[in-house]
Amino acid sequence: MRSAHQLIPVSDLRELNLVEESFGYYKLQVSESNPLGKRAVFKCKDTSISEVFGYLLAQLLGVPVAEFQGVWFEKEVKLPGGYVASANHLGILIEVIPNLCLISMEQLATRDKALVAKLLSFYFFARYEWPQAFCSPTSSYVLDLERIGPVMLVDELECTLGKDIGEELSFREDEYSQTSQDYLKQILCYANELHVEGELCEEFQLISRISRETFQQNLAVKGHPYSHLLSSSFLSAVTKRQEAISQGRIGTRPSP
Repeated sequence: MRSAHQLIPVSDLRELNLVEESFGYYKLQVSESNPLGKRAVFKCKDTSISEVFGYLLAQLLGVPVAEFQGVWFEKEVKLPGGYVASANHLGILIEVIPNLCLISMEQLATRDKALVAKLLSFYFFARYEWPQAFCSPTSSYVLDLERIGPVMLVDELECTLGKDIGEELSFREDEYSQTSQDYLKQILCYANELHVEGELCEEFQLISRISRETFQQNLAVKGHPYSHLLSSSFLSAVTKRQEAISQGRIGTRPSP
């Protein structure tokens, strides 16, 4: 049984030893020493918790991703660029993989249709802005997973304290699940354009058979004040979207 992903507390930004590096057109913060134990890009956005769960879901579905580690700040921290992260704000460390190049789905489909189908089945769990595929001389990876699952903003939860947090999270889940059928149609249409309809159907069949218990074991975090709330919300949203596969008559019904 897989244990929940441990979100590691950081009390001082200097612990991460950040330096700015250029990656193509982008300048990113790279951590030379950190809990991941590898050179890693450090991202700290409102959507960082979504990216942590995105990586966990990618691993469960067999999508090729870099190693990662979720972290959170025990107190307010001023980040490079002047952005201030409040206490309990989350960040993510993502392994730096050298010599990565962006690759389009059309290009990837000429190389590996099975992989394209797997990526499309994973993208079905996004709320908008799909992750991007990259290739190295030896492998392929998916990055930018911050739009996977429902909107979950820790700062928003902080403001909601004293009110009904469960109601707010339930609203976000419903907002996410209501788009499932439209999103499914988009994915199927794109699969048709890429000529991977059969392969995608097989991936959806595999996803439809994943039990709620398996999702729960693989999509949980711990170590943060809101770990249980966030894990439960993501689990509920993902299993609702899983049900849309059956409602669209693709694959079989979800396992109980």
